[in-house]
Amino acid sequence: MKVWPVKHSPLLRQPERFIARSELQALIRNVTQNLVNIKDESGQFFTTPG
Repeated sequence: MKVWPVKHSPLLRQPERFIARSELQALIRNVTQNLVNIKDESGQFFTTPG
């Protein structure tokens, strides 16, 4: 099976560069850390069941 590159459509073209695994891990770590560090002193957003 022969595959020709699609040059006329940026939507169908294969991405030229994928994100590096280490860079992706760092981004996920950063988002996770930010979510863990959210503080809700007013009690308006986070409620405990019960």
